[in-house]
Amino acid sequence: MILMGVGIVSVIFGVRYFYGDVDLALILQHAQLIKTADFGAYWWAVVFGGMITFFLSICIYKRKMVGIPLLLIMLGYFIIPEINFYKANDQSSLYHQFYTIPRLISPKNPKNIIWISLESAEKLWTYPDVTGGENVIPKLTQLQNEGTVIRGWQFAIGMDPTFPSYVSTDCGIPRNTSVIGPNFRFPQTAASYPLAVCMTDILKKKGYDTTFIMGGHIQDERVDLFTKAHPFTTVMSREKFLSKGYASKEQVITKSNDITPDAIVLDYAKEKISRLSKEDKPFFISIVTANTHGPGFTYIEPDCERKYNDVRDCFKCMDQKVVEFVRWIQAQPFYKDTVIFLIGDHPIWRLALQHMKWLDFKKVKAHDPAETYNVVLDGSTNEAKIIHKPFTQIDWAPTMLESAGFQLSPRRLGLGVSLWSDEPTMVEKFGSIEKFSEELKKSEPAFNDFFYGKNNANR
Repeated sequence: MILMGVGIVSVIFGVRYFYGDVDLALILQHAQLIKTADFGAYWWAVVFGGMITFFLSICIYKRKMVGIPLLLIMLGYFIIPEINFYKANDQSSLYHQFYTIPRLISPKNPKNIIWISLESAEKLWTYPDVTGGENVIPKLTQLQNEGTVIRGWQFAIGMDPTFPSYVSTDCGIPRNTSVIGPNFRFPQTAASYPLAVCMTDILKKKGYDTTFIMGGHIQDERVDLFTKAHPFTTVMSREKFLSKGYASKEQVITKSNDITPDAIVLDYAKEKISRLSKEDKPFFISIVTANTHGPGFTYIEPDCERKYNDVRDCFKCMDQKVVEFVRWIQAQPFYKDTVIFLIGDHPIWRLALQHMKWLDFKKVKAHDPAETYNVVLDGSTNEAKIIHKPFTQIDWAPTMLESAGFQLSPRRLGLGVSLWSDEPTMVEKFGSIEKFSEELKKSEPAFNDFFYGKNNANR
């Protein structure tokens, strides 16, 4: 048992050494399914932790005191952040005060919504001084000149990595990642919030066909729990791409990743959209890209140029494939009744960037704080504009609903605020992203009953 404990602490120490001050809940989200591709992100940390465990095991076996200081350092590195979190975990009334399920007035002809969640897409990739001479997402940058861009994105706790970002965008609430404290429910309910009302729940009730498409495993970050608690009409993941013959094992199992490549995902999305566009009801489709997932999860499509042989080629390829898909949509008859949202899920981890030899990390820091990519393309208008407003991922849900033509009263969903409105976002209400994030760390007596129900609160 002692060695097991030392081993666990060693791996967590390794994760935090290589990838930064990572929340323990996020480490658990990835480590819970070692067989999936997500755990591969931490393989260096596992090797590092294994080496430390072996060293400490010898010290314990031979009763060498030299291992004690190292063990204490690791325990401090692991325990102190959690103790600090626990101290901050005092009372809040955030959800009781601000959580909102709006009254809706449906439009006569609601618009289709296509939401493309772009893995690690951020403004950083447009800076030539960072990338080594060029904007590696030029086509996505051009799209921003053709639609509405919201400037002012900020990161708040519980809204990354990939799937917590998705939940935040869909439901208008962060995915709770408190490890110590009354709010923690891992893994059975942490991903799902079964009693929360999400955008896709509303759309489905309003008659939309709803589709969720991802190239990864359905159990990655417990996506399966979320899609069961908030059912879509269609859920497509790596398992179904294989079982239904859209992809072969040779295509999804590569040396750099274990996903269905984005090109196959987008081809399927075209097929699905073409079918849905012929039906008599509006559709919602969310597509989660994965070729640029990091650290270590990078995939370049066979027909894409390999100029750098590193992550820059992945983003150049993603740029090409995604914009080709968008141009296809824009050429279809249904586009005039459709709104496209291209949203970066989160910035790439800065600690991961430090291990890229081609990159001068000082130039990355010069451009921080990071800002994720976004553009809204409305087929009924050619208007291009920029809106400046401090916001977080939770504000997209009511924004999408209003873009489809729904009238919200008030113009909110969850903790999110429509970015088309003049209402203050949570960042604006609290005065800074730091104050809002601190509030999100606190516990709330009604939180468990509110999201899990009284019968589930103590599971």
